[in-house]
Amino acid sequence: MEENRSVEFKGTGQGLAIHVRFYHDSQQIKDIIQQRINENPAFYKGATVADITCESLSETGRKELEQWLAVEHGMIINSKENVKSKQEEGKSSPSKPIVKAASFQENKEYGTKFVEGTLRSGQLIEHPGDVVIIGDVNPGAEISAGGNIVVMGILRGIAHAGIYGNKDAFVAASVLQPTQLRIYQTITRSPDEVLDRSKNPEIAKLKDQMICVEPF
Repeated sequence: MEENRSVEFKGTGQGLAIHVRFYHDSQQIKDIIQQRINENPAFYKGATVADITCESLSETGRKELEQWLAVEHGMIINSKENVKSKQEEGKSSPSKPIVKAASFQENKEYGTKFVEGTLRSGQLIEHPGDVVIIGDVNPGAEISAGGNIVVMGILRGIAHAGIYGNKDAFVAASVLQPTQLRIYQTITRSPDEVLDRSKNPEIAKLKDQMICVEPF
């Protein structure tokens, strides 16, 4: 367990940042990261990696580690070097239309996680794709998704959609009454007073950097 503490996985707007704190060789680093992934393999499958830092890794070693994460765990490497390379490729090739990931079909490479039953206080659901809850989400429960969140019941807990930078993600529920709602980096909370909220399905989206709620 001590080795497991020497690697830090941190979520950012661009994806996961992996930081190895101590000196290890390439195989040791892979073993440490593998231990961390084994704790929740479904969450890391297909996740975006924005940065990998380790003082003991050479540039060649870091690229080998990125390739290993991509091949063995299906992770998407979105490091600064890869982004720069893609930008340079784009300059020499015809431009392609940008496809926004705003629906379940467009997020299908990550898969949709279905959870049946009520989420109770203290429970946490994390998934890099879309999340569908077939039941209620009680206060104190939390959902984090790289894509969209749909609750086929009453949402009274915390919901965070688009955690890896998807500004087009949405949160929808049969009854939308979250204690906290977040889409990408924009956050809103329910008022302290109890309001007569709609009992009809609603959807929350980002519009002009604000979270707007509309009938669903």
